[in-house]
Amino acid sequence: MSKTAHTALVSAAAKSAGVSEAQAKSTIEAYLSSVQGELVAGNDVAMGSFATIKSEVRAARTGRNPSTGATIQIPEKRVASFKASTALKNALAAS
Repeated sequence: MSKTAHTALVSAAAKSAGVSEAQAKSTIEAYLSSVQGELVAGNDVAMGSFATIKSEVRAARTGRNPSTGATIQIPEKRVASFKASTALKNALAAS
């Protein structure tokens, strides 16, 4: 998230919740830290009617170096996958 988008999110959350921007920023950062911790632990995070973020393992695979065309081995790694809820999809479609 860009610094400008982060600042706008903090400002909007503070206004919506009727708290200071410092309190909103602290709360958002604590929440995101908790989400990260759950994903690192291998747990899924359901965010109500917003989305679900899952911690998944992407299998090792063979790829190509785009500069040289040489074949390379890409190792297995853990990634986060985001799945929007039906409510979020409907809200976006209506906008």
